[in-house]
Amino acid sequence: MAKPVNRPVAKKATAPKPDFTSKKSKMSETLLLEPGLSKRALMILLITFTCLAFLLRIPHLDGVSLWVDEFVHVIRAKNFAAGNGPLFDADNNGILYTMLMIPFYKLFGSTAFWGRLPAVLCGTACIPLVFYLGRRMFNNWTGLIAAFLTACSLYCINWSRLARNYSIFECFFLLLLLCFLLAFDNPRQEASNKLKSWGINPRYLLILPFALILALISHQLSFFFVFIAGFYFAFNGIAEGIIEKRWNTLFIWLGLPFLLVIFFLFTPSSAALIKTAIAPFVEARNLNWFMPDWTRLGTLWKNPEKKFEAWTIYKDVMTYDFKGLTIIAIIGFILAFRVNRRSAILLIAGLAIPVLLMSFVFREPSLPRYLIYIYPLFLIAVAIGIQQILAILARYVFKTQTRGGVMALYILPFILLLTTFRYTEIKDLLMVKQKSGFIVDKKLSQWSFTNWKDPVEWVKNTIKAGDVVISTVPIATSYYVGLSPDSVAWFRQRQYDGTKKEYVPFTFKGDGHNANTLEDLKLTMEKNARGWLIADYYLYNVMTDPRARDFVFSNMHFHPEACKDGSVQVFSWDKAEGPPQNQNTILEIGKVEARSASDELTFNVNQDFLRPGLKIALRAADINYNNEAYVIINKTYTIPITANVGNGIEDIQVPLDISKLKMGANTIQFAYNPDLKYDPAKGFVIYNVQFGF
Repeated sequence: MAKPVNRPVAKKATAPKPDFTSKKSKMSETLLLEPGLSKRALMILLITFTCLAFLLRIPHLDGVSLWVDEFVHVIRAKNFAAGNGPLFDADNNGILYTMLMIPFYKLFGSTAFWGRLPAVLCGTACIPLVFYLGRRMFNNWTGLIAAFLTACSLYCINWSRLARNYSIFECFFLLLLLCFLLAFDNPRQEASNKLKSWGINPRYLLILPFALILALISHQLSFFFVFIAGFYFAFNGIAEGIIEKRWNTLFIWLGLPFLLVIFFLFTPSSAALIKTAIAPFVEARNLNWFMPDWTRLGTLWKNPEKKFEAWTIYKDVMTYDFKGLTIIAIIGFILAFRVNRRSAILLIAGLAIPVLLMSFVFREPSLPRYLIYIYPLFLIAVAIGIQQILAILARYVFKTQTRGGVMALYILPFILLLTTFRYTEIKDLLMVKQKSGFIVDKKLSQWSFTNWKDPVEWVKNTIKAGDVVISTVPIATSYYVGLSPDSVAWFRQRQYDGTKKEYVPFTFKGDGHNANTLEDLKLTMEKNARGWLIADYYLYNVMTDPRARDFVFSNMHFHPEACKDGSVQVFSWDKAEGPPQNQNTILEIGKVEARSASDELTFNVNQDFLRPGLKIALRAADINYNNEAYVIINKTYTIPITANVGNGIEDIQVPLDISKLKMGANTIQFAYNPDLKYDPAKGFVIYNVQFGF
C-alpha cells in the first residue's frame, strides 16, 4: 500500500514575536496585538460605530437638490418603477445602484430622500466591512480604529449622501477584497483537497467571482482589482522565494504570468498591437479605460501643469479629510510588515497601485470621488500605524506590562483621533448650511450644486395650465415641477462635440417649442401667451448665445424671490402684462460666490461724454448698505453705489470722474463686498444700466 505523502505545512506569514521571559510581558505583547475584549464587547463597539455612521449620513438627506449626475440613476429608477422606461440604457455604469433604488421608489415614491437612502445604507455597511477587513489583515485593534475613522470621515460621509454609485462602489469593493483574502490568504494544509494544500479556501474561491461581478456593476473602476490581485501574488511570491527559499508556490504560479502581461500592456509598442487587436470588439470610449493611450500620456507628461495634476487630486483627499494623519499612514505601511507580511503587501498593492495607475496611466478623468473604493485602505494604514506605534511605546518606552495599562494606552488613540475630525464641516454638511456651490471642500468633491428644488417649487405654485417651460437643465426642472422630461424645452444654443473637439450648434429639437437659436426663442414666445425660463450657470457660459441671453433680459420678467441664493434664475413672460420696462440687463451679484462680480462690460466714450456731470443711471434692488455694491471702471476706478431707500426696484445715480475715462473702449463691472458681515437679502440686482447727464 502506498505511503501517504507528507506535504510541508506553511504557516501564515507573520513577523516573529519577541521571546519575552516574564509572564506579564507575554500577556502585554498579546494585548498589544489583540484587545483584551470579549466578543460581545467587540460587537458592541462595532454596532456603536455602525450606528454612529448611519446617524452621520441620514440627517436632512434631501436638503440639497439632486445634482445632474444623480439623475442618471433617479430618472431611470423612477421610470422603471412606474413601468414606462427601460432599466438598461446606453450608460449602465453603476446599474446596481439604480436597481437598489427601484424597491424604495415603488414603495415610497421617487423623492430625493428615497433615492439617496441606498447610498446611506451602503456607506453604513462599509463600517463592519472595514472592521472585518482590518481584523483579517492584521488584528482587532486595527479593525476597530479603521471602522471608527470610516464612520467619521467627512469624505465618506459626503459620498454616502448622494444618489450616485460611489458608496455602493466602496461597499462592494471592500467585500471583494475581504473575499479575496479569505480565499487566498490561508495556511497550507495537509489535505486530499488540492486547493487547501495550496492555502486556498474553496468556499470563498467560489464566492469571489460573484463579489467581483457585484463590484463591477457598481462601478467599472473595479477592474483595478486585477492589478491589485496580480501584484499581491507577484510580490508575495518573490518575498517567499527570497525569504523562505520556496519558489514552487501558488503566488509564483499566479504572480509571474501577471507581471509578464503587465510588461506587454505597459510597453507602448506591444500595447499598441494589443489595442489594435481588440479594438473591433470593444467600444472606443471604453477601450482607454483599461488600455493606456501612451501618445496622450506622453503629451500630458511634458506639460508641467498636467504632469502631477491627477496625483495631486488623490493626494489632497488623503491629506485633507483628517488633519495630520498622513504621516501615521506612511508609518503604518512600513510597520504593517511587523504583523503580517502578506497583508502588508495587500495594503500597499490595494492603495498604491490604483493610485499610481489613476495618477499617471489611466488619468482621465481624474476626480476626488474616484478614490472612494480604496480610501478605506488608507484608513486601515492609519489604524495599523497607530496600533504599532502604541505597541512599540508600550513595550520599549512605557514598559507597560499590565492589562489595565495596555487598555488605557489603547483608549488614547480614540481620544487623540477626535482632534483630527472636520467637525464644523461635517455639521455644515448635515445641517445643509448651503444649498448651492461646493457643500464640502473642493479637495474632497468637485461637485458644485445648484439649488433647483426651491425655485422650481416656487414656479410650481405659480404656473398655470398651458404655460410653456424652458430650462437650461430640463431634467432637473421636470423632476421638481412634476412634468414629463419631454414637456420641458432646452434653453441651449451650443453643445460640445467630443469627436470634433469643439462647440457646435445645439441640435436636439424635442417636441414643439424650443430655444435652440435666438429665432427659435422668439418664435416660442410669439406662439405661447405665457411661459417660464428656469436657468442656472449655463445661461452665462459658452452654451448660450449672448444674443439670446440679452433678449431674455430685455423681454422677460425676472423673479429674484424665487431663489434666494441666486444659483438658479427664474424668468417669465406674459403677453397680457407685456415686456418689462426699463430693463436692458439682469446682473444678480453676490448671491453666489461664483458671481461676486459681474463680467466686464464694454462701453465706448467719445468727446461728447468727456464733460462734467456724466453719471451712470442704474435701476437696482436689494442694495441695503452704502458699502455693499460697487462700480469698477477700467479695473482701477471703484465707486460705491448708494443704498436703496425702499424694498423695490429704484433708480440710482452714480456720478463719474471723467478723468478716469479714456477715448474709445472702456470697461464697467459691478461687484459685491464680500466682507459685509450682515446682509439680510444677500447680494443685489442690477436691472438697467445707462450713461447720461
